[in-house]
Formats: sequence, C-alpha cells, structure tokens
Amino acid sequence: MPEESTTEENKPVSKLVTPLAPAATVELSLAFGIRSGVADGLQFADENLLAYPCGNYIVLRSTQPQPQEKLVQQNQREQNEQQRFLPLGRQGQSPVTALTLSPNRRFAAVAEGVNTESDRVAINIVDLQSGRVKRQVTGGAADQLLAGADFASLAFSHDAKYLAGLLTGPSGCQLAYWQWSNNKLLACYSPSGGVVFSQVSFSPSDPSLVCLSGGSGGGLRVLRYADGQLRQAAATAGAGGVPNIRLDAAVSGAASRHCWLNESGLALGTATGRVIVLEGSERRADIDLLSSGGGGGGVRCLQPCSRGFAVSLENSARVALYERVDGAGAEAFVRSREIWIPEEASSDEPDAEPVAIADLCVSPGDDTLAVLTNRRQIFTFSLVSPLPEKDQVEEFEPLTDPSHNGPITGLDVCLQKPLVATCSTDRSVRVWNYETGRCAQRRRFADEAYSVALHPTGHQIAVGFVDKLRLMSLLADGLRTVKEFQIRGCKECAFSNGGHLLAAAHGNTVQVFNTLTYQCVANLKGHSGRVRCLAWRQGDIGLVTGGQEGAVYEWNLADPTGGRVWEHVTKTCAFTGLTLAAETADGHGHGGGGGAAAATSSPPARTLPRPACARSTQAATLSDARPSTLKTNRAPFSRRWLRRRVDGPCSPSPRLGECARCRCRWAPPLRGLPAGWSGPGMPNRQVTA
Repeated sequence: MPEESTTEENKPVSKLVTPLAPAATVELSLAFGIRSGVADGLQFADENLLAYPCGNYIVLRSTQPQPQEKLVQQNQREQNEQQRFLPLGRQGQSPVTALTLSPNRRFAAVAEGVNTESDRVAINIVDLQSGRVKRQVTGGAADQLLAGADFASLAFSHDAKYLAGLLTGPSGCQLAYWQWSNNKLLACYSPSGGVVFSQVSFSPSDPSLVCLSGGSGGGLRVLRYADGQLRQAAATAGAGGVPNIRLDAAVSGAASRHCWLNESGLALGTATGRVIVLEGSERRADIDLLSSGGGGGGVRCLQPCSRGFAVSLENSARVALYERVDGAGAEAFVRSREIWIPEEASSDEPDAEPVAIADLCVSPGDDTLAVLTNRRQIFTFSLVSPLPEKDQVEEFEPLTDPSHNGPITGLDVCLQKPLVATCSTDRSVRVWNYETGRCAQRRRFADEAYSVALHPTGHQIAVGFVDKLRLMSLLADGLRTVKEFQIRGCKECAFSNGGHLLAAAHGNTVQVFNTLTYQCVANLKGHSGRVRCLAWRQGDIGLVTGGQEGAVYEWNLADPTGGRVWEHVTKTCAFTGLTLAAETADGHGHGGGGGAAAATSSPPARTLPRPACARSTQAATLSDARPSTLKTNRAPFSRRWLRRRVDGPCSPSPRLGECARCRCRWAPPLRGLPAGWSGPGMPNRQVTA
C-alpha cells in the first residue's frame, strides 16, 4: 500500500516506489544520420550494401533506393529490409573510432574508444552474416596497448586471419598486430622521434607486410612481421619488397593517405595535393591534383579501383577517377572521370559550411562509388554508366538526407502523422518522416535551438531558443512563425495530447499556454532545480514534471491554484527523461545515474475522458435546412463537408459513397468520433439539445 503523507496544503501525496516490470522487447526499425569522425566509416559490405556507424550500431543499408510511394505502401518488414542493425559488443559504452571490413566481406572490425569504467580500448569482430559479435580483441592480460590512446585506423590481412590496429594519443602512436581468432597480440611497434601515423594497411598478398602513412612527420613506412617483432622492411629485388620512402622537400609535404593497387604497387597521397604511384622501388606517376581545380589542400580520400584509383582533396566536392594506360612516367595514369556533389546540396542551407567529401568507398565489383559528406549525407554514383559527353558534368545521386552536425538536444514524435522533429547544437531543426525514411523539413536558424515539440496533428511545431519560444506552422515551403512567447532559455516544451495546451519549462518554472488564444493558463513553481522533462496525462488535466534535483511532481491543471497531486523525490538522481503509461497512472523516469524508477500516484482528484481532439481536429455543425444531418470537416479545413444522418440508419446505394435514403456522402470513419457516428447501415446517435 502507498505510504501516505501530508503536505502543508493538507493534500495527499504518495511516495511509493515500485520495482519496474520486466523490460519489453524493442526492435530497432529505422535510423537517421551517421556518426562522423570515424576512420574509414563508410564501407561496402557487398555490391549493394553499405556499412556505416550510427549511434551504438553498425547500419547495413541498401544502395538501391525505393520510390517514396512504394515506401508508404510497404509494410514494416519490407521497410526493415532497407536497413539492418548490428549491435556492438559493449553496447556502445564508448564511441566508435574506426571501422574496417575483411576483404571477403565476412567480418567487420569496429574499434571503440577508451571505456570510462575499465580505461581500456577494444575491437569488436562482428560476423556480418549472423549479425553477432564473434570476438572482442583487447590488449591481453598485461594490456600492452598504449595508455590513453584510441584506434585511428584498422586493417584486415587479405586472408582475414590477422588484424592491425593503429593507436594514437597524447603520448604518441603504436601499431598492434593480432591473430584475432584467439585474441593473441603478436607484436607491437612504436615509432621513435615523436612520429605519428594516421593510416595502416596490409599488403594484398603478404600478411606479414604492413604499411603506415600520414600523421605528422610520418611519411611512408613499411614494416614486416618476423620472429615475433615488427621491423622496417628492406627492399629486395624480385621478392615483392617495398622500400621505406620518406617524402623530402622536393615533394613538399608528408604523406596523408595511401592505398595498395597490386602486390607491389602503392598510390600515395600527399598533404600538398599530389598522388605518387610507386611500384617496387620505382616511381611510376606523379599527379598534381591542384592543377585541375576542384578543391584545395591535401589528399583526403584515396581508394583503389580495378584499373586505377579514386581520389578527393580536402574541402572538395569532387571525386576524380584515374585509370592506368600503356605508357611510362607521369602518363601511366590519366583522369577518366570527374563526379561532383550536386549544387543543390549546398544551396538548401546557405548558412552552413560548404559541402565537402569526408570519405569514399568503391563496391567490390567496381560498379558503385559512394561518398560521405561533411554534412553526414551519403551519395552514390554508378561507375558502369556511359562516359559523359564533352562539357557534361557528372553528379552524384543522394542516397540519404543530410543529418545534424552536432549533438541532438531535443526530440519529439507526432501522434497522428509519421513525423519526428529534432533540434541540434548546429542551429538546425529537422522534421523526419519515418515511413519514407526522408527528411520532410529542415531549417537553420541564427541561434541554437534548445527544445522542440510537435503538435498532435503535425501542423505546428514549437521550438525553444535562448531568447524566446516560437510557435511555427509546418508548411510545404518551410516553417513559418505564428507566435512568439517571451520565454528565455526554454530547454523543455511539450504539447498536450489534444494539442490545445503547450507546456514550456525554463529554469525551475513551467508555464502552460493555450494554443488557440496564446494566453498563459498556468504558472507552475515548486522545483528547486532545473526542469528537465515533461509528460502529459491522458485527459490533459495532469502534467508531470521531473527536475534536476531528483523531484517528480504531478500538477492538477483543473485546480485554479495549480496544486500538486503527488510527488516523488530521489535526491541522488537527476532525472533526464519521463514517460507515462497509457492506461494507468504509473510513471517511469530515467536519471543521469543510469538507473530508472517507477512511481505510482494515489487516486487522482479528477478523472476526465480523453477529448476527441486528442486524435484529430474536426469541426461539426447542424444544418438548419436539414435538421437530421450533421456536417463535419477534418483539418486541414476545406470547403468539402461530409453530411451524416443523426436520426437513423442510412442505406447503401449503387452509387459509390452515397446514401440511397438521404443522398448524403459517406466516408471512412473519422478517428476520434464515436463508432456509431459514421459508416453505411450503422445506427447513428441522436443529437439532443
């Protein structure tokens, strides 16, 4: 039984905490966005399947886009086939820092950063066929890995038996060499002189040969594993050896990227925008990419193809393809194609940074080229398409919509439409459609948006800023402000179930506004800490708030004084989330300490049925000329009214959608109205004064 206590106002208060019920099974069906800052974070799992990190999962997404009209009609199972999700071994306790796939596309290695609990890094080997973590690779019992360092690059050997991981940190860098099937660390290599590398790769034919490049002062260095140690490889003629080459002043800059073209061929990208092709100890090509335009700076991305390589520069929206031709010297490779990011990708958000390519990959069959931009948007291009005509510009096709470039600070889901609204520290607000998987609306503001709330009908959105709370309409051409409330620093806001009330929290105060008259109907004060979560009861009479001080209050809005109905206080927990059960008076809150609590209130002071407008916005009037009919219209309001009899049943007619008795127009039942108010042949309810 609840333990009853009495407040100063002599109102019953419940402080009972009940254990949570067993967790329900939740299946992930769709993910928007992609994690940035991951080394080689975009990979092809097969010819038509991309792999990239998103949140605490690795997403496998099809590169075959579906028409939007088909996406709306298909069921949930077909939608899930567009994306598959592979969970991480430690449930994402640390951020993903690097990703690589084995050459046979059977395994994926995912590196996680330093775990705050164990202060250790780990690599999860995921089986792409079963979707399970097959092995977790660590530094062993003695933990020989560099302390305080994260993985900057990963690579599998050509037979997928060995794994190389490059760690970088404040104290330098280290190369670790594993036989990952039994988590055996074979050797470690730490360069001297403060040299730091940024990329590692295996020879396509010799698993004992490892190549390092990039970083500060690193240049290009090739290591060979022998006798339990990693040493610099010596160039031996005819044995596939690769010399240790350091870029000198004549080449102007250190190596930034590299890729293997064949058993003894390397393509090396420099920090000055050049690509040098090496075969054994011979330099076969030296290409200046800056002379052809399309960006400035060093080489950002470099990937091999069947006949050459694909390359992109820093701050560039262009990918150039080079193919091998018969010849010698600098003419051994010529540019065959140039593919650009469409200009529309930059024009839709003029205030944002220019679009630039951050990563690229080529499918195993060289049929598709995929790129990831700095706006976290994926584009694809078919390499089997015919070559362009003269002066024709080839462009990528968007596969996903651009996502946020910063942490998401607010999120809300619409009740009646498949919409999700988000706001971020990048000063943008986006509205996503989870049926089509696309971004329906996006707008960038001058100030950062703190919170966001969607109206139940999906026609309005409330956004909290540093100086005010804006109520805006969702239109086809964008967001239009209809009202501004003078609320500074609104960190939380929420519409009621019926949409006629809007609660906004700023500091330790919650204000409730009427969305029709824009008047403040309640001013709730009582929290000693900042209010961090809001939740409405089913009847829109009760509002539950959670504060940073660990208090959860329910307010009775039917009471003119706005008194508290019940409270639950846990001083050791700062609540960050709150949800209410749909059919009961139970509530669940999530705290910053990683725990959850359930609170059950005493019997509510007043129980009201949920209004019809909680599901739809409708207007109904009685016709003066025909007293036995009821005219209804559903938002968005139009000139077309549906007449329905209210004094008796109607009969179906041979004419579709028309009653044979009164010639009224029939329509599917309106959501939110009683069941007897619509439908051919059903008795309608009487309307009384």
